[in-house]
Amino acid sequence: MGIRYRPEIDGLRAIAVTSVVFFHAFPNWLTGGFIGVDIFFVISGYLITSIILSEMTDGSFSFLGFYERRARRILPPLFAVMISTIPLAWMMMLPKAAKEYSISVVSSLFFSSNFWFLSEDSYWAEPSQLKPFLHTWSLSVEEQFYFIFPFLMLILFKFLSANILRVLIYVALLLVVLTEFLSHSHTKFAFYMLPTRGWELWTGVIVAVLEVKNYQPLNRYLIKTLPLCGLLMMMFSIVFFDETTRHPSIITLIPIIGSAFIIRYSVEGCIIKKLLSNKFLVGIGLISYGLYLWHYPIFAFSLIGDSFSSILGKFILILGSLILSIFSFYLIERPFRNNAVVSKKTLISLLSFSFIAIFAFNFVSIATDGEIWRYEKWQLNFFEKDRGKNGTFANYVETKYNLNAKDKAFSSSSKPKLLIIGDSFSQDFYNVLLESGLLKDIEISAHYIPTNCKNIPSYYSHILSEVIASKDQTSCNKIIRLGSASLNNKIAAADAVMVASNWDDFAVDYIVELQDIIQQNGAGNTVFIGKKSFPTLTSYELSKLNIDSIRNLKKAIDVESFNVIGRMKKIESLKLLDIHGLICGDSIYCPVSTPEGYLISYDGGHLTREGAVYVGNLLLKNERFVNFWHSFSNLKL
Repeated sequence: MGIRYRPEIDGLRAIAVTSVVFFHAFPNWLTGGFIGVDIFFVISGYLITSIILSEMTDGSFSFLGFYERRARRILPPLFAVMISTIPLAWMMMLPKAAKEYSISVVSSLFFSSNFWFLSEDSYWAEPSQLKPFLHTWSLSVEEQFYFIFPFLMLILFKFLSANILRVLIYVALLLVVLTEFLSHSHTKFAFYMLPTRGWELWTGVIVAVLEVKNYQPLNRYLIKTLPLCGLLMMMFSIVFFDETTRHPSIITLIPIIGSAFIIRYSVEGCIIKKLLSNKFLVGIGLISYGLYLWHYPIFAFSLIGDSFSSILGKFILILGSLILSIFSFYLIERPFRNNAVVSKKTLISLLSFSFIAIFAFNFVSIATDGEIWRYEKWQLNFFEKDRGKNGTFANYVETKYNLNAKDKAFSSSSKPKLLIIGDSFSQDFYNVLLESGLLKDIEISAHYIPTNCKNIPSYYSHILSEVIASKDQTSCNKIIRLGSASLNNKIAAADAVMVASNWDDFAVDYIVELQDIIQQNGAGNTVFIGKKSFPTLTSYELSKLNIDSIRNLKKAIDVESFNVIGRMKKIESLKLLDIHGLICGDSIYCPVSTPEGYLISYDGGHLTREGAVYVGNLLLKNERFVNFWHSFSNLKL
C-alpha cells in the first residue's frame, strides 16, 4: 500500500526551492529565502514518515527497501553534479580552494559535509559563496536523520503506538528548547547540525502521524483557515527574515508551523491546495531536488570566474540551472527511481563506479594540497606555496600585528614611537614595515578600526548609524575612534602616526578631518596610506601563461577603487603616501606578481608575505616615505 500523490506538496516544494535559488542569486531582494531549506525539511519528514507508516501497517516495510529507495532518489543526481564540477574545479580553482572543494565533496559523499562547513566560515560569510558544495550541508543533515529515524519509528510503532503522538511532541519541544539555547551561544552549530535541525524534520513526522491517526482536535471552520495562515507565515518569513535573524531558533517556528498547516490541512476544495496544485508550481516542484543541487555550484563557479555578475547574468544562471534540472529529472532522476528501467544490479554498479571515480579524484586533490599536478614550480611560487611557514594568507596578515602591536601601550623608553591606525590594510602596512626591517629600533602601537565600521571621527555617530549595516551596529558602537579621548591621548604620546584603510568614497569625505584631529593632538609627523587594489588570476588564466609573461603581466583593477585612489590624490592638503602609485604609477593597470614571480595579493587587496617584501623595497626608494621616516626616527634607511 503506497501513499496517495498530493500535487500541492510539489507546489510547496516549488516555493521552497525558488526561495532558496533567488536568495542565493539576489540576497538583498529575498532576504529570508534561506527558509526554503527549512520548508524542505518539514516536507521530507512528512513524506518519509507517511511511507514508513504505510508500509509498517501493511507489513511490507524493510530497511533494505527503504535505503534502496533513498539511494535511487538521492545519489544519481548528486553524483552527476559532482562529476560535472570536476573539470571546472580543475580549470578554475587555485590550490587552496581546490583542496577545500575536494574535502567538501568527499564529506558530501559520506553525508557529513555539515561537519566540514561547521569548521569553515559562517554560512553568511562572503567566501562561502565560492564553495560549490556548501548547500549539501542540508542534504547531510537529512540523510543523517534517515540513518537513525527508521529504527526509532519501528520502536515507537511497536512499543509506544498508543502514545506515539505525545512522545513525538515531547521530543520536538525538547529539541526546540535545545535549539533556542544553542542559537545564542553556538550559532554555527545550531545552523549546521542535526540536533538543532532535526526538530524541523520531526515536525513533518508529527504531521504524518496526525494524518494517520486522523486527529482533528480543532473546530472545522478554524481548520479551513489554517492553510492560508500557513502560507502567510511562510511568506512572512521568506520576505522579512534576514541574516540577522537568530536562526534556527524559536523564531523558526513561524515558517515551520506554517508549512505544517499547509501539509496537514490543505484538503480538497481548499483554495491553498488549488493554488499550490497549479501545473507550473507542480512542474518546478518535480525538478526541485535537481534545481537545488545544480544552482549553487553554477552560482559559485560563476563568481570564481568573475562572470554573470549583473542582474541579467544572474537570471541567465537561474535559467541554466532550470534547464539542467529538467534534463537531470528526465534523464537521471526518473529512470533511476524506476526498478524496471534501472535494476538493482545496474544501480549498484553505476553508483559504485561513480563513487570510486569521484572519491579518487578528490583524494588526489586533497593529497596534493589542491595542486593535482597542474602546476610547475614557478607557478607554485606564484601562489606562495611555501605559505605553511606563516599559516594561511589571512593568518599572515593579522598574526604578528595582533601579537606585537595591537592595543599596545607606549612605554617610557626613548625609542621613537609610531602609532598605526586603521583596518586590515593597516595590518598589511605593519607587515610591510616588519618585512623591511624598519621596526627594529621603533616602538610601535596599533589601533584597529574595522572597515565595516567606517574610519570617520567619533562625533559623527548619527551618520554612522545610517551607513553601518544593522548586523554590525553593536560591535561597531564599541569601537574607539579618532576624536575619542583615549585615542587622542595615544596620538599625543606618539612621535608619528600612520593611517591606513581600505578607503571608500564615504570615508574619503572625512579624511581631511581625520588628519586635522591627529595634528591638533600634537602629531606633526603624520601620513595617510593610500588605498591599494590588485588584479587577481584564476588557475585557468594562470595555466595559459609562462613565467616570463606572469612577471610582465598587468591587469586592470576595479574602476571603483581606481576612482577612490584618484580622489585621494587630488586632496592637496592631505599628507598622502600613494601605495598605488608606487606599484602601478598613474595607470589602472597593475602587476599581478612581484619581479620574482610571486603573488602580490591573494585576494586583490591584502598582501602576501612576498607582496609585503616587494612593497617594502619600493618604499625604501620613495623620497616622501624616507623623509617621513627620518623626520621622527632619525634613523637612516
